[in-house]
Amino acid sequence: MHGINGLVYGNNTGYIMNRVVRVRRHILGMGTEVDLHSPHWHGATLLHSGHRLDVTEILPAATKVLDLEADNAGTWMFHCHVNDHILAGITTTFTVQ
Repeated sequence: MHGINGLVYGNNTGYIMNRVVRVRRHILGMGTEVDLHSPHWHGATLLHSGHRLDVTEILPAATKVLDLEADNAGTWMFHCHVNDHILAGITTTFTVQ
């Protein structure tokens, strides 16, 4: 199983952001050398080290800090781009209101 904050298959709803507010995301990769993740935020771009992105890589035992400016209202998918990880549960949604 692969999860987000310990929950799988979208069971961790409730990520709600107000529109045009900057939200800081702290991500942490866990697991072994085969657990290379590529988190992807639909409907949003994030800022990391001066670069704008909507997908990034995270290695095991690594962290990243990303800033998301929630300017696109709606409910959007957040998941890992590794197909085996999606099948194992690493997907959810976030809402910009």
